[in-house]
Amino acid sequence: MLAANLLKLEIFHTSRESNSNFVIDFRNNEAYYNPTFDLMFKDKIHLSDKEVTNFLNSIDEFNFIEELQNIECHVLKYFEPTLDSEYYFHTLKIILHNDVIFSNQWTFICYFEDFTKEYNVQWCFPSFWYEFAEVLMDLVGYDILNINDSKKWLNNLNYEFRDDGIFDNGNKLKLKSFKFVYNAPHIIDDSSSSFFIIDFIKCSILGKNSILCNDVSRDVLDEFLDLITKYEIYKWAELKQWSNVYNELGVFCDGYRWSIELIFDNDSIFYIKGHCRHPDLYFPFAKEVKSLFSKDILRLEDCAIPDKIKYADLFK
Repeated sequence: MLAANLLKLEIFHTSRESNSNFVIDFRNNEAYYNPTFDLMFKDKIHLSDKEVTNFLNSIDEFNFIEELQNIECHVLKYFEPTLDSEYYFHTLKIILHNDVIFSNQWTFICYFEDFTKEYNVQWCFPSFWYEFAEVLMDLVGYDILNINDSKKWLNNLNYEFRDDGIFDNGNKLKLKSFKFVYNAPHIIDDSSSSFFIIDFIKCSILGKNSILCNDVSRDVLDEFLDLITKYEIYKWAELKQWSNVYNELGVFCDGYRWSIELIFDNDSIFYIKGHCRHPDLYFPFAKEVKSLFSKDILRLEDCAIPDKIKYADLFK
């Protein structure tokens, strides 16, 4: 019955395209978008006692709090909010332990009488997600969870992740493009940054400061696709892929940033972004890619010093 005791619920959505913060205040019977986000601002919605009771009972029936507690996610450190102070993004200090960022991340702040809990949904979504979206729609009249766009981002609700690829209703998705971005620390000249996009349909590469913009053979692209499958890039969000980071102490708070974006034939997207640190399979993947293209396009030589020490054999 944990959900029935909620005093306030804040729902944060972070994506590459926009951020939002929706607040449901059960003490004052009102719901609203945080006015800090001008584009999302709407007038407050006044709720009746019956509406609040029905909503809390509904989410309690599908074990809202208990299910969120069991969702696998990366560790977060954050500024502890209080019930009477809003949890605005501009005062919030969230640091992912390995600083891995996802394209479609949800954060729930649950306020109770004597404590506050934070739960994060990053790539592994709870089974009640669509049901929760419906009761939210019934309560406030908005698609708070952006269900209409849910298939745009690769997740366990709509897709099946297998060793040999990603499947949608039994059909394997085909990769259209691979994009890599490397942003050097701000103290370094912009010429040290780079990006490239590999288009598997046009058999072409477009890039800056990485490799020349030119056509590439189908054989090379097929080998590259094999490497993507071999190293299961689309599973790099999973906790077990970051064991080298979670077995160490300390957080890197400055330095280079990198990102990888995969776009498939149904226009669904896998996007992951890191800050100085990398998933375990990044290094052997980058080494084989370097050998394939005869250039260090994934910036293997620019990896953080702790990673270079741990994977010293790969840098030989």
